[in-house]
Amino acid sequence: MRNPKVLQPEIKNSHICFERFLQTVGFKRIEGSLYGFLILTDEPVTLAEIHERLQISQGAASQALKSLSQWGAVESEWSSEKRAQVHHAAEDSLKIVTTIFKKREQMAIQEFKANAHSTIETFAKMGEKPDSARMRRLESIILTCEAAEAVISFVDSLSQMGNMKKYQGVIRTLPKAFDAILAGTKGTQFVASKIKEKIRNARA
Repeated sequence: MRNPKVLQPEIKNSHICFERFLQTVGFKRIEGSLYGFLILTDEPVTLAEIHERLQISQGAASQALKSLSQWGAVESEWSSEKRAQVHHAAEDSLKIVTTIFKKREQMAIQEFKANAHSTIETFAKMGEKPDSARMRRLESIILTCEAAEAVISFVDSLSQMGNMKKYQGVIRTLPKAFDAILAGTKGTQFVASKIKEKIRNARA
């Protein structure tokens, strides 16, 4: 049996990649390292095993586990075999992304968009022309925020299916939907209806 406390040499680079990626999207280095370790280990591990493998204090490991759990990235339960709480990475990464979007990005986007609207109103009261350069820049910010909100809404709907296999049908339909929307074809509504149908069927 493989020792869950030891990552095989051939996947150590993958562990480093997880660490760097999570740092890039706003997590602490230790959280990225811990998440990568939990993704790549063979079985759930205890706090002591995390401490031994990652060479970090149990206090730091405990804090990182708490943070990752709040984002839905880590799940924990009691192990009668190990007589301790064990931890493992959540299987559905889309739900993790949804939680991050809704707890962090969504609020920031809403505030940013509201500020752009408020600034446009202020400029308008000052007599600014609607087609001035800075008004166009602010309108562009609002449209970008709305695009981001649409993506968050879509990912949220997708994650509510609760089954990773059910995502596939919807995701495979997306390229056709995007092509139709960008081309402005008459098939846009048809493709959109197909996506909605797949989401409804997946939820059933």
